[in-house]
Amino acid sequence: MTDTVSEIEQRRFPWARMRFELIGVAIAIGAWLAGILLGILWGPLFWIGAAGAVITLMATRQSERTPPNEAETIVSPVDGVVVSIEPGLPPVELRLHGQSYQRIRVSSSPSAMNGLHAPIAGEIASVVTEEGEPSSPFANSADGEGNAILYLTFGSDRQSAGVVVVAGGFGPRIDLDLEAGDVVRLGRKVGARRLGGWCDIWIPADLTAAIWPGMRLSAAETILITQGVDVDAGTPFRSEDTVVDADIIEEASTPEESDLAEDTQDPTEMFAKLRKKVSEAGKTVGEDAT
Repeated sequence: MTDTVSEIEQRRFPWARMRFELIGVAIAIGAWLAGILLGILWGPLFWIGAAGAVITLMATRQSERTPPNEAETIVSPVDGVVVSIEPGLPPVELRLHGQSYQRIRVSSSPSAMNGLHAPIAGEIASVVTEEGEPSSPFANSADGEGNAILYLTFGSDRQSAGVVVVAGGFGPRIDLDLEAGDVVRLGRKVGARRLGGWCDIWIPADLTAAIWPGMRLSAAETILITQGVDVDAGTPFRSEDTVVDADIIEEASTPEESDLAEDTQDPTEMFAKLRKKVSEAGKTVGEDAT
């Protein structure tokens, strides 16, 4: 995180995070030149090449992302808007078993950034792809026919998540840079989905969603869930045996009991002395009562 902050501070334009794929720029230039040549033959044909250049640039737009510096969390794998959050059964292609899950459905416009990012830190456990049909240029529905679909399952020792990416079937719409068995960090770019589509994120049902329908998500940066921190991670707690009366603690801080505040560093020894203090105080109260 420190290296990222230093890199941003050294940039002349920190807000300039968008870039285009090199091959996309090359194709766009070619389409533009083709439009110019066609325009020489007949003026309206120029707009065919111009439209091809614009669509190509839209399909190859990328953006640098900065994932949160948290070990146990789940982030959005794509840019888009949350459509629904509801419980359900994950598709069999994801191979998620053993617990109940909830589905977060996200819709992305054709102008959305094409980055596909890892929702958790862990291993790509499973990859399943379905080729689309050229007759379906756009994914009008997440469950429609003819769409290109990518099923990705991510897993670690602590958590798991499934991602179903849907795009139109016309052209190369979904690319995956990695394969099953590769280990990824949180928010790493693992592929691309071009010209928008749908994305279903499957996470355990016992996790509390930190998003809501209508919310706009930023890939690799928007946290999807809030997760409780366990005791081993530093959550302070005190059992019933360690609850100490405030008056006794105040007495222990007096000069007569300074060995509890200054000399004793071991918590076990400190509580043992405090219990002894409570016991002696109880005996004194009993003697006074008789």
